[in-house]
Amino acid sequence: MKKTTLYFFVLALPFLIAFQSPLIKITWANLADVSFEDRYYEDFDQYLPYPTFGQSVKELENKEVQISGYIIPIEPERYILSQNPFASCFFCGGAGPETVLELEMKSYSKTYFTDQYLSFKGVLKLNVNDIDKLNYLLQSAEEVPE
Repeated sequence: MKKTTLYFFVLALPFLIAFQSPLIKITWANLADVSFEDRYYEDFDQYLPYPTFGQSVKELENKEVQISGYIIPIEPERYILSQNPFASCFFCGGAGPETVLELEMKSYSKTYFTDQYLSFKGVLKLNVNDIDKLNYLLQSAEEVPE
C-alpha cells in the first residue's frame, strides 16, 4: 500500500506543480484601474472615498502577486507599501488612495523602516467595506529578496 501511495504521489507531482497559480508581478499602474466617489459614513460623520474597481484590478483579486514600493510603518506590526516615498505618499502628499496597499504579513519577525524600497508577494484582496483598512490589502505578505 505504501508503495502504491508513493508511486501515485510521484506521478501526480508534476500535475500539482503545473496547476499551481503563478506569481503575477504587478506595478502601481495595474492598481490605478479604480475610481472613487465620496460617500457619507454616518458612524464617522464624514465623507470618505469609496472605490469602484476596474475589471483589470478585479481580475487580480485573490491572486498571488508581487509588487515593489516604499515602506511606511503605521504602528508596530502594521505596514503600508506605497508607490511613493513618505514625503509624497497618499498620507502626506498629493497621491491618491490607489497608490498604497496594506501589508498583512505572514510573519511579523522583521522590523521595517520608513522609505525602505522593497518587494513583497502575497494574495491581493480588494476592500470596499472596512474603512479602517486600505482599499488594497496584500494578505500573507512576505518580503521578496531583490
